[in-house]
Amino acid sequence: MKALKSKRNLSMLPKALNQPFYAAVLVAIMASTISLTADAYRIIDGKIYDEQGERVQLRGVNWFGFETNTHAPHGLWARSLDEMIEQMQSLGINAVRLPLSPPTLRGADPSGIDYGLNPELEGMNALELLDHVIERLDRAGIYILLDHHRPNTNAISPLWYTDEYSEAQWLADLEFMATRYRHVPHVIGIDLKNEPHGPATWGTGNLDTDWNLAAERAARVVLTANPNLIVFVAGIEEQEYCSSPHAHGWGGNLEPLRCMPL
Repeated sequence: MKALKSKRNLSMLPKALNQPFYAAVLVAIMASTISLTADAYRIIDGKIYDEQGERVQLRGVNWFGFETNTHAPHGLWARSLDEMIEQMQSLGINAVRLPLSPPTLRGADPSGIDYGLNPELEGMNALELLDHVIERLDRAGIYILLDHHRPNTNAISPLWYTDEYSEAQWLADLEFMATRYRHVPHVIGIDLKNEPHGPATWGTGNLDTDWNLAAERAARVVLTANPNLIVFVAGIEEQEYCSSPHAHGWGGNLEPLRCMPL
């Protein structure tokens, strides 16, 4: 999938907001037997539709920060939250991907915030701040894609787990996000894992490395907690099986889907 970009000029945005967001594959794993209630989203022929059957076209950016050791959206050291959201609206941006890491979900102490510009944020921990940002984006009519970006604040892991962060913890965090924001109308989906790469495989059947199987396990957890969401699944990097010799970026190799679809 190509990056989902606004056709308008994004150069005025602060660096924290100037990259279009994308997930390599947009996958609807919602079973046809699921009863879709208010604020449900679905995929039909590769297009997104809301609960009223209206097509949703995303023009989005990443808003980095919650996945780093600041545990807060970047840019709050220079501008107010409301000012940045208003600028996004003025540029035609209607979707924000929020990269996250587990410490934010645990309520770490945020930093990098000018409380003179953002007095309403003072005293909030990272989870409370995330709640507030999501509420403000929702109120502005902006769709929110929650992205499990890193297992910690240091680096993007090749696989969905590490020696210090287990698959069970990953699944629990995904379930937590799906449940906590279940009733927020504009939370459109969850990106299960940012940029699998290195040893990550697709369709090989190796439970330690097969991202395809891990994504299916995670999707079941997410959609059991909130069947109204869309699950976003990235690709992998390189592998010999069902993949060309062309160089692929992290999470950018979708070719194995032809042999082993989700």
